[in-house]
Amino acid sequence: MEQLKSITPEYLNLPPHQRRYLKDHVTCPMCDSDLKMTHDIDKNQQKVKEQAYCPSCRMRARYLISNLH
Repeated sequence: MEQLKSITPEYLNLPPHQRRYLKDHVTCPMCDSDLKMTHDIDKNQQKVKEQAYCPSCRMRARYLISNLH
């Protein structure tokens, strides 16, 4: 949950739905630890691969492949 405060200093002043959104995207759904995120760019295929995983319980929370803009 420390990661939330580093993302936005005004975290406590956000409306509840925005705080919930941030928490859902930066914390592990299993153990509530901070997620580690990686972004890999493949310029040949014009793709970006985003992964979010929990170093505590080793769960992969998110894996997205997007087109590079």
